[in-house]
Amino acid sequence: MNALDIESPVSRVDTTEKLDELLDAFENAYRRQYSEEARSPELGHTVTQASVRGVHDVVKPEIPTETPVGPDPPEDAYKESRESYWDGEWLETEILDLRSLQPGNELTGPAVLEGAATTFVLPPGFETHLDKHRVHHLSTVD
Repeated sequence: MNALDIESPVSRVDTTEKLDELLDAFENAYRRQYSEEARSPELGHTVTQASVRGVHDVVKPEIPTETPVGPDPPEDAYKESRESYWDGEWLETEILDLRSLQPGNELTGPAVLEGAATTFVLPPGFETHLDKHRVHHLSTVD
């Protein structure tokens, strides 16, 4: 058995003429891949898989933009502080609520930002700031 991927010359096979166009496209690809002598159309054809590729206009998402409020996180963002193990030593680590942080807030590690679906770990020697689109930018401390 031999299989070839071809692009259909018709968008819908709903008439015998369109089926013939599709089979002709397969036969031409088969001839190029193998040879005329290898063909055996009398045995018929079986379509074992069909893949569909489509193009459709989509609405561009609107990215929310918020006004930065400053570098200091709000008081309600601080949950607790606890000892955490960082690279061979125990360090006091701030635990913050990720959702309570505001655009413009800046933090220096070590810190752990806890969210409902994720946890953002900020190791010692790193800092982050939250931009106007609520995207964290992580960098090393100079």
